[in-house]
Amino acid sequence: MTGHKPNVWVLIADSVHAQLYGVKTMMPLRIEALDASHFSGRGEATPHTATGPAGLKFGVEGGARHHIGRHPDPHQVDKEIFIEHLGDFINSANEQNKFDELIVVAPSHALGELRRILNAQVHKKIKVEVPGEWTKLPHAELEQHLANHIPQATPA
Repeated sequence: MTGHKPNVWVLIADSVHAQLYGVKTMMPLRIEALDASHFSGRGEATPHTATGPAGLKFGVEGGARHHIGRHPDPHQVDKEIFIEHLGDFINSANEQNKFDELIVVAPSHALGELRRILNAQVHKKIKVEVPGEWTKLPHAELEQHLANHIPQATPA
């Protein structure tokens, strides 16, 4: 009897961009972009919405935030909103059983924010966290870098 092959998602993000991939094979490691899997904030407080895998909605909407005693930097607010919406998107995808395991690659500050936003059920599914800025890497380099960070993966 063969075991269930887990549906593994790879989230590669920074504070304003995110890409979502599905792992096709672990040995050799092959990933493929999921439908409409690139999300980005605009660096300004304006709406942005994309359709994610299986019709899931991901949006970034700017709006008033209450910061007592200071005027928030609009770019910082947009980064916070982007990460919050990204976390909400992943939480929602998990509730819909869209993935079994999650690999997260993001700079340390974005990883910290995602840890805060992702719920306990998603945390249980996180297989690997990699601190790094990989959002601009070409696809082949992503596979190579991922293979170096995932124990059971080998580069092609």
